[in-house]
Amino acid sequence: MTTILVRDVGAATFNFAADRNHGGRFSSFDPSVSDLRLVPKELPVRDARAVSPAPSLDVEGFAIAEHKLDDPRWFDEQWISDVYAPSCDALVKRLTGARECIQLYRPFHRIADDSARCDHAMTAGFVHIDFPRDAGEAQSRMYAEMAGKAFKKAAIYNVWKAISPAPQNRPLAVSDRRTVPEESFVIGMSVEVTSEAPYVILTPSEGIRFYYYPDMRLDESLIFLGNDFVAQNPLGCAHTAFTHPDGGTPRQSIESRVIAIFE
Repeated sequence: MTTILVRDVGAATFNFAADRNHGGRFSSFDPSVSDLRLVPKELPVRDARAVSPAPSLDVEGFAIAEHKLDDPRWFDEQWISDVYAPSCDALVKRLTGARECIQLYRPFHRIADDSARCDHAMTAGFVHIDFPRDAGEAQSRMYAEMAGKAFKKAAIYNVWKAISPAPQNRPLAVSDRRTVPEESFVIGMSVEVTSEAPYVILTPSEGIRFYYYPDMRLDESLIFLGNDFVAQNPLGCAHTAFTHPDGGTPRQSIESRVIAIFE
């Protein structure tokens, strides 16, 4: 029987940028490429399931939602393209009221593994946001144009699903978007198999509030705001994998980035 861990974490270690002038380089697939200067900081992590009222996309920038798939085939690439990716688009459309949703990249797996594996991304163990605002919007416009779409207003949402049993050894923590200070932003570079793109890594901040879902089921997903293109709004929810003090089963997860087009 799996023990479900449902509680706040008293002191988990989070990795932040150690240098305001060096955001580093990170590769999900080849650790030899990564060049990160990190400083650890212990912070509490709330069990989001125990928060009342429940976190929402409109307020904190993240939410848990039912996302059930019949006969899932997590490592069948054709099924991922034909079934899973469209289901993520439909989920974000339902939750946000977007006019339409399209994929930014294709869904990919992450594993809690210290070795390099070209077919699975490693967990990203530093506090970050996937894109600076201008880069996120530029990427989204490019992918929207490739799909024959255009937009005036849009945002990127991440759909994250745990596909290994809870509790996990390297769960995902997400922040309340309102507590992410832009003055802590440092730009780094993500180096993947065929491309490079900037990301935002954060320097340490006392005020940032982290949450996680220690008991996620296969029939639900975590959705969080990855990039808001409106300059007056918080950029998005900072997030990171963290090592749970109590351990757990090796994490396997799948994530999708979705462009939500509102107008």
